[in-house]
Amino acid sequence: MGIPRFLRCAFSGYQIVDFKEFLKDGYIEVWLKKEPEQAAWICHRCGEGLKARRGKYPVCLEGLPIMGFKFLVHFWREKGD
Repeated sequence: MGIPRFLRCAFSGYQIVDFKEFLKDGYIEVWLKKEPEQAAWICHRCGEGLKARRGKYPVCLEGLPIMGFKFLVHFWREKGD
C-alpha cells in the first residue's frame, strides 16, 4: 500500500522516507527526513541566527490514533549553538 494522501503534505520541511503498517500489533510508523534548508537557522527564543550546528539525535513522537491504530513519527532533531 502506498502513502496515504493526507500524510504527504502533513509534515512541512520534511519528506516521508518510509511508511510502515503493523496491523497485528496495531500501530503505524512514519520515518521522516529533513529537506534541504533554504533559510538561516534562527533561535526560537531570542531570534538570533545560530552559528554552529553540533549534532543531532533521534526523536520518536506518538500522534493521535488513526482509525484505531497508534501513530508513531520518527525523525532526527538537530542541535545548534
